[in-house]
Amino acid sequence: MTGPVSFTTPKGIAFFRLCVLKQAVSLEAVGIKTSRHNATAIAKREFGLKRNTPREKIIEVLTAEIERQTEERRGLVESELAAGRPVPPL
Repeated sequence: MTGPVSFTTPKGIAFFRLCVLKQAVSLEAVGIKTSRHNATAIAKREFGLKRNTPREKIIEVLTAEIERQTEERRGLVESELAAGRPVPPL
């Protein structure tokens, strides 16, 4: 089991925001609305998707970006550990 995680770098905060955005779009797909802004519209704007893009496609795009960033981070951690250097914070 892992302990608490804190995101202290701009890249880590952006990653966490991306994860929250994906969950917000998923919740909007089943009818639960966010309090201030439409998460689907935010995701479309940030990823340059067309207005009529279905939510399923938006979730796929967000999932792919999260996976890409996770793999990028995993590669960085592995290279740092192999070199005997400390792992930079997220």
